[in-house]
Amino acid sequence: MHIIGRKTEEKLKSKSGASLVLALLVFLFCAMIDSTVLAAAMSSSGTLTSTWENDRDVYLLKSAAGLMNPSFEKKIWKASEHTIKDGQITVPASSTMDTLYDALCIATYNNSKVPAVQSITFTLGDTSISTAPVTAAITMDDSYNVTVIYTKNGTARKVTQYFSAATADSNTTQGKGSSVTWNDPVITIQ
Repeated sequence: MHIIGRKTEEKLKSKSGASLVLALLVFLFCAMIDSTVLAAAMSSSGTLTSTWENDRDVYLLKSAAGLMNPSFEKKIWKASEHTIKDGQITVPASSTMDTLYDALCIATYNNSKVPAVQSITFTLGDTSISTAPVTAAITMDDSYNVTVIYTKNGTARKVTQYFSAATADSNTTQGKGSSVTWNDPVITIQ
């Protein structure tokens, strides 16, 4: 019983050289397919690594956003609780994360034409693991809404946190400042 056909057997036993050329072509074709598969595997390996790095950066930035939540949640700011002299409230010399809302509100109350801006840089977690600091650029508009953009050196990823404000019904910034509370934040990833 012949496993391979008679013509194929004859070609394999042939001494003319055509079989050698055919075998080289088959080998070349297989080598091209193998190199394509290897190249695809190597390129996707790098993509997975960079995806993991991006995810790690996003988790770090979202953790930083979580630190900002207590600065605005369950806070009520009222201009009447401060000393107002000549339509202005004295700005505190310094602020902490707990009094950040107060400093921003005072700056907004005093100058409604320019958004109140503050920048904070901090490091999260074990500094031996993550040495790149996170920067939070905080802006409060004339309606007391707060936008915080978190960035980290070495990555293009950003996390934006938006706290919308519920204010007193007024057309002026000072009137709105008679009572301000903030809603839960909305977080977007870029």
